[in-house]
Amino acid sequence: MKSIPLLAALFALPLLAEGPPAPPSPLEACLPGSAAAVLVVRDVPCLASAWERTSFPDVLGQAKGALRMVGGMGEEETEVADLLQALKPALKGQLALGVVGAEEIGVQIRSLYDAPSGKTPVDALLLAEVVPEAFQVLEGLALRKLPKTVVVSKEDFEGGTLRVLKDPGEPQSAAWALVSGRLALAFGDEPVPLLQRAVQALKRGRSESSLADNPRFQEVSRRVPQAQVLCFLDLEALASQASKALAQVSDLPEGKRDRDVPPPAGLAKALALDSLRSGYAALSPAKGGGGAVDLDLGLLYGRPDGFLRVLTLSPGPCPRPSFLPPDAAWLGADRLSYGDLLAAVEAVAQDLGPKAQAGFAAWLAEFNKDAGLDLKAVLGSLGDETAWAGFPRRDPKQILPYGLLEAVSVKDPQVFSKALDVFREKMIQGMERMDEMRKEQGMPPPAQPPYTHKDILGATLHSFTQDGGMGISFQYHYALAGNWLLVCIGEPGPLEDAVRRILKPGASPWDRPEVKADLQALPDDGAGSLGWGNPAASSLGISLSTALVPMQMMMAMGGGGGPAMPSPEDLAKRCGRAACSGTSQPGAYALRIRWFPPPALPPKP
Repeated sequence: MKSIPLLAALFALPLLAEGPPAPPSPLEACLPGSAAAVLVVRDVPCLASAWERTSFPDVLGQAKGALRMVGGMGEEETEVADLLQALKPALKGQLALGVVGAEEIGVQIRSLYDAPSGKTPVDALLLAEVVPEAFQVLEGLALRKLPKTVVVSKEDFEGGTLRVLKDPGEPQSAAWALVSGRLALAFGDEPVPLLQRAVQALKRGRSESSLADNPRFQEVSRRVPQAQVLCFLDLEALASQASKALAQVSDLPEGKRDRDVPPPAGLAKALALDSLRSGYAALSPAKGGGGAVDLDLGLLYGRPDGFLRVLTLSPGPCPRPSFLPPDAAWLGADRLSYGDLLAAVEAVAQDLGPKAQAGFAAWLAEFNKDAGLDLKAVLGSLGDETAWAGFPRRDPKQILPYGLLEAVSVKDPQVFSKALDVFREKMIQGMERMDEMRKEQGMPPPAQPPYTHKDILGATLHSFTQDGGMGISFQYHYALAGNWLLVCIGEPGPLEDAVRRILKPGASPWDRPEVKADLQALPDDGAGSLGWGNPAASSLGISLSTALVPMQMMMAMGGGGGPAMPSPEDLAKRCGRAACSGTSQPGAYALRIRWFPPPALPPKP
């Protein structure tokens, strides 16, 4: 499957400091085994100090200042900032947060069918090691900022004091207590019993039914033994509650169910409720040191039923096309059959029931009619190799900070070439209609022709230019060269180079020393997807950089006052680089992103 954009590493991975991993949190054993969603942080001060040593707070502060100019910032956000500032000295070491029970998923499932829900609010439990004196300061600040409608009371329990917070107008309330330097904070419709059990667990060091005894949590912990931050979803427990709710709904007369929702049995099959086990995300220091950090994402399941078919479509090995730009700031590749993907989506529609199946067939027929082609035949003519690259802007006149080149292998060029002809004619017709509208509105003609083409070593490069006004234009290009479809956003130079490198191969960007070294450090196992590069140059990074352009223009038109948005070049310098690999094995899909910090992070006092 397509790699998760490397920009995820920009925000998630700088949080870890160098050094050995923290030991497993004893607070995990104090969370109840019924916790279906869990977040464990095994060294909170370490993460906070590591984050502050990076330049990201400065960058985000600039962005926040610019956003304040555009949209304004309210007083509530200032209060939250005050609370977070007070929270920092209060947290001492480890933290564990668990959503207790999975009943809420059943409530949501029943609500899809307009069935009586008997709504149950979500119960959650937070356990944290704190500095008592600092926490008392935080507690006082929080209590002073509460609305006047909130009632705070005290209860004695086993020699300690429980504080209970209740707003008569809200269904949920909160309660908390300090136990030997550890905070227990419970949320829910009846938080006091949950808090009392937590207090007892903290005193004896273990819950009667502990999360640590959950076999799915144990399985995830074995996969990421060095994790300093671990997010865990007990999908089997959530799926069990969803299955029970669907069974209850299926007993309702058909006339009392929402007819726009798939039949209960079909929804259960499409969601693969009988196969789901667990999901996880973990942050860990990478083996080998050097400050590198791993982000692991995974999904564990039984049979690849329902939507899980998508994870097993085209397992590795991953292609590494040599014709991608040699100066690429970001490389990515994937093995995926788009024809198989469409078939998998169609199979999920069949799982959902006759109505969904008919709806998919109608959509496909309408698409084919509008597009003037057979989508199944077109996708079937494609191969199962995909690659893409982000490259820095070469032409200073281009408004986009990065360009993007994507390549898809073609196994039947004759069929696909006919589809491209149909696509091109429709694009040209659409642009001609836009030109007519511009003329009718008295607007000047576009600065560049909307469509041009040129020959490159026997291959034809097709270019489209969309005039955005104010001297701004966006360019799109494509070419069919060898057995590859090439699509480029931005200036056409990299696509022209790629065509030449397909027909006359040269050095591969995958052989660059830093690329080879970073990817060799990742687990292979027949990886079906690979990625490497600067996170700011990933596909999401390119999109975000592009989205900043209108805001930067608005600020310039307004006189340019206030803090400037961080430039793409600035982000690139602060991002370091990242590499990722995704593997699909029987019963598991796993993605690892390894972040390599910049050569020198600026010191913080």
